[in-house]
Amino acid sequence: MTRSPWTATALLRWLAGAAPLDPPLSHELGWRALADRCDALRVLPQAMLRLTRGPDAVPGPDMTARSARRLEATVRTGRVLHFGCRALVALREAGIDAAGFKGIAAVGRLHGGQPTRGIGDVDIMVSQSQAKEALDALLSAGFRPKVAGLSADEVIAFARASPGSAGNESISLVTDGDFEVDLHWRLGAFDVNAALASASPVCVLGEEVPLVRPGLGLMLSAHHALRNDFVPDEVIRDLLDALGWFTLLSHDAAECAWTERESRRLGLDVACDACTAILADAGLLTSRGVPAPDSPARALADLFRDQSSAPMNTDLVYLCSLRPALTILRGVIHQGRGYLRAMHAVEHAHGEVQLPLHARLRCLISDAWSAPMQRWSQLRALAAAKDRIASSRASEAGR
Repeated sequence: MTRSPWTATALLRWLAGAAPLDPPLSHELGWRALADRCDALRVLPQAMLRLTRGPDAVPGPDMTARSARRLEATVRTGRVLHFGCRALVALREAGIDAAGFKGIAAVGRLHGGQPTRGIGDVDIMVSQSQAKEALDALLSAGFRPKVAGLSADEVIAFARASPGSAGNESISLVTDGDFEVDLHWRLGAFDVNAALASASPVCVLGEEVPLVRPGLGLMLSAHHALRNDFVPDEVIRDLLDALGWFTLLSHDAAECAWTERESRRLGLDVACDACTAILADAGLLTSRGVPAPDSPARALADLFRDQSSAPMNTDLVYLCSLRPALTILRGVIHQGRGYLRAMHAVEHAHGEVQLPLHARLRCLISDAWSAPMQRWSQLRALAAAKDRIASSRASEAGR
């Protein structure tokens, strides 16, 4: 696969309006290549809006094609949001407390409820006590499970034994047009009931729907970036959202203080500080304190930076902590071959292609042998940050 000339960091700066596109558009690097790159990163609506407002020129003969591409991105995003709002309304009509978070919360609170932020699915939370009732309500509203060949119980059992789930329990539902809604009833160490109680209605596409509070929006963005190992191409939307949340919180001292207190309690302060450092490195954030050079947050920010030029094998983080291996082992012991079957079904449903186990292990050994010492320091910081959240989750569950 040909590597794009536009790194995630360069696009982050450009999309945030802090710098011109680098490298700039040219005859060889046309706007269509840029649109394809941003579409792959799921930031196409932001990119098309930036091309409209910014100084980056699109040739006159291509203006119609660019407008069509922008309309396509807007309609696609709007359709996802429409079905997300429809799901929230269906739950409300069924008497179930629910709230949107992550992408739909960013759209509602940071983008005026309009489809100018890329979104692939809509995340909705409900309390664990109403999870079965909520699932039945959405199935009755025309949604169906995304993962074929597995029952809801099998999907949930796999999630509990998957390190990548990070304590989340959810099920993905789709419409006939494959627009996706993810229904969550556990979110790691986050108190779902408290999050529901503090949610408030926000207008999205003309529909008043409940969305999580801004401080929680920031923490969930940082949490998602951490779950995705600060891989640049995976977390650019999280960082753009974090920038928006930081800006919003800067005008609300009480919400900012609550966020700082809760992030420390949940073990998410390192992830939040890493987002601060990355945004500061990109020249996008100056109003917050930058983490110290020898801090774990600095190590995670450096991991993001280094992966922009030398992508890493994310399996390496498993060598820095026993927790993921023990989690997988418990899943295999309790579910046997069913665990592997569920893993393959979930990966297939989400379009993930994994190497066979023996090839994956061979790559892991080779990459572990060649990894520089600085990378191991970064990986240990990453594993420690994930373990800290897991410990916080266990403490919350034991209360």
